[in-house]
Amino acid sequence: MRPINLGLQSRSMGFPLGKAFLVFNLLIMLAFSGSATASTKKLLILHDSSGPFGYLGKEYAIMLRNLLGHFDANVTILPAKSYTSGKIDQQDATFYIGSTYDEPSYLAAGSQQRLNYDSFLHDAATTTKTVAWINYNLFKIAWEWKPAWGANTFYEKMGYSLRGAIGPADGYNFNRVKYKNVELNKGVISWVNPGSNLTGCTAEGGNAHACALELNAITVTDASKVQIKATAYSTLNLTTPEEPYISRSGNFWFIGDMPFSYISEEDRYLAFADILHDIIGSGIGQQPLKAIVRFEDVSAGVDPVSLEAVMSYLESENVPFAIAAIPIYKDPKGIQSSGTPVTIKLANSDIDNIIMPFYQKGLVSMIAHGYTHQSGNLDNPYNALSGDDFEFYRVTLNDDFSLNYLGGVPGDSSAWAKDRMTKSKQELKTANYEAFAWEAPHYFATKADYLGIKDVYSTHYGRMIYTSNESPAGRFVGQFYPYVIRSDYYGYRQIPENLGNIEPEPFLGYRPLFPADLIRHAEKIKVVRDSVASFFYHPFLGEGYLSEVVQGLKGLGYQFIKPCSLGHSCPTPEEVKLCDVNASTLNVTSGNWQQISLPCTPPSSAGTTKAILGDDMDGIYGSDWAIYSYNPSNNTYTDVGLSGALTPGVGYWIIHHNGSTATLDLPAGSTQTPATPSSQCASSDGCYSLPLVSGSNQVRWNMSGHPFSKSIALNRVRVVTNGGPCANGCSLNQAKAENIVENKLWHFSGGSYQVIQGSARLNPWDGFWIAVLAGGDGLEPTLQIPVN
Repeated sequence: MRPINLGLQSRSMGFPLGKAFLVFNLLIMLAFSGSATASTKKLLILHDSSGPFGYLGKEYAIMLRNLLGHFDANVTILPAKSYTSGKIDQQDATFYIGSTYDEPSYLAAGSQQRLNYDSFLHDAATTTKTVAWINYNLFKIAWEWKPAWGANTFYEKMGYSLRGAIGPADGYNFNRVKYKNVELNKGVISWVNPGSNLTGCTAEGGNAHACALELNAITVTDASKVQIKATAYSTLNLTTPEEPYISRSGNFWFIGDMPFSYISEEDRYLAFADILHDIIGSGIGQQPLKAIVRFEDVSAGVDPVSLEAVMSYLESENVPFAIAAIPIYKDPKGIQSSGTPVTIKLANSDIDNIIMPFYQKGLVSMIAHGYTHQSGNLDNPYNALSGDDFEFYRVTLNDDFSLNYLGGVPGDSSAWAKDRMTKSKQELKTANYEAFAWEAPHYFATKADYLGIKDVYSTHYGRMIYTSNESPAGRFVGQFYPYVIRSDYYGYRQIPENLGNIEPEPFLGYRPLFPADLIRHAEKIKVVRDSVASFFYHPFLGEGYLSEVVQGLKGLGYQFIKPCSLGHSCPTPEEVKLCDVNASTLNVTSGNWQQISLPCTPPSSAGTTKAILGDDMDGIYGSDWAIYSYNPSNNTYTDVGLSGALTPGVGYWIIHHNGSTATLDLPAGSTQTPATPSSQCASSDGCYSLPLVSGSNQVRWNMSGHPFSKSIALNRVRVVTNGGPCANGCSLNQAKAENIVENKLWHFSGGSYQVIQGSARLNPWDGFWIAVLAGGDGLEPTLQIPVN
């Protein structure tokens, strides 16, 4: 996958890929324009919706809604013509998106819609609540001011007058914005990709074009009432004056153009994303600089040497990283295998074996990057090869290498997409990985896909496309984020990617990117006070470029953090120590009782009898098979039941009557039972502390179990008590001599008891009896079972 800048570029939005590049043209035409807490902000977005491009208002509203999803807020979106009197006063802040010039002229005089819009104008002019006015139509207040609104004139109240929209026709070309003394682009297409529509754009030199040259200009008349937060100016025409771009007068904010048009990694969009903190009063100040990195398109088909090299480099730099994993690699046309179709699962592959040690150290945040990252045998649009083609969107290739985005692939639906990513999740679990998020291949999926997959993964990592029910069929808008989005328009938590990726040899006609570009992007995004600088990298590029970016970001003051820390809690190194696959099954013969115990810790979501054993045992629970636990305190057995929890270290009786041997296994993602190092433990890697119940000056039998997936010699097990001769730990033989614990175990299997003692091995899945002797009463003995 090779996305570069998933952002709006009115009519054309570049986003490269292919064999090494994906192109993303968004076809944005013309100058288009929960339960709450006490601290939850109540926000309203009003948007234009009239005229031939009225649908742009809703699209921009979605993009604003997404940014506001960064905050603890309830957000309502409405067309301005549906406004009801007094609604602004019920909000903490209201945003108006003026995307249609002179919106009221499209509303019939005296109609309810026109009356609604007029009510909005009145309330925006008179409220004491925060109002942020974006782009057009402020003249409906400024030039048609009514003294009844609280002042004789607009400029008397605001401290500035409105001059209106000025641009190329007036001899002005506003192509830059200055914010926090940092120069940002103003609607500049940094690289014109094949198929781009440059109508109304002006060449800047090289391959860059400025496409949002207009500004809604104001003149400050009373500087004591106005704060200028950002200015607009020109590098194309030095006679163009520097003008206010974002201004504040009391509770009223004005943004001089549409900050969602032609966005890119260095755009004034970043200034707007940051100023939202001040507009809604988030109370958040400058935060420490954070960065994250993701390895892209990692499947069983990638070069293992390159992958291990880049992961080892990041480990040496103490940089955690994400892996965008493709669970099943497919090359149905044999593109990379001399015409022989190839399918390779990540689980148990060479790549799996390379990743796992890094995962176990807690360095890797795993992401599900689709299921196969391609679409069957379909050239979609290139070659049906995993990593090259789209999976959730039908795309075709034109002769000029531009792309046609046609919508869903054949059979597309929410249910289909959910099933596909459920399979992807299961494949990763089979490989003993728990993905904390998913990433749409090439950042593309249909709305139906996104909504279906949200039931599998509620967190998405990267950029997104969105569709509006008010837009023409086939339209979508793309967006990237400078910070984490708690909840976007589709309900996802979004982990950002906003710097792009290294692309030294792009697909013909598309944008090349080098370390200096990503470092420059990271410098720009610092204007956002709580941004997360985020890039992705293809392992086949080797260590050189990666080192340049990592050192460059560190030089800017960034600290790399675990990507999963921005989503859900990350697994600790202890939690990701996995079971020995070869020891994770057990055969149970029909008609015979057997003592068992779990050799691993199942995932928290799969800890019941049904989740662990339900797929292994045939028939009906309670009549064809059952499992029982034992309570040593009262010498009773309990039917665990399907919904009961099974726990490592506890012994169980199991029986079934299906006439054949049942094979027990563990749920995917089961991890090594936690072990704690101590001076009483026989292993430096730690022990499992197994408490035993003692009797009242009499022998008390406990049914316990071996909690690990590796066998150990019984004479390595030690006994620890809360006092007496074994307070600092002693061997089983010593504990027996002190009349505390028996020095042998009894394990029932195959119709008889086997005695385990001395150097005999305690094996995975073994349940057993152990006796606490009379001398153990009151000493609370525990068995210290070593992990190895």
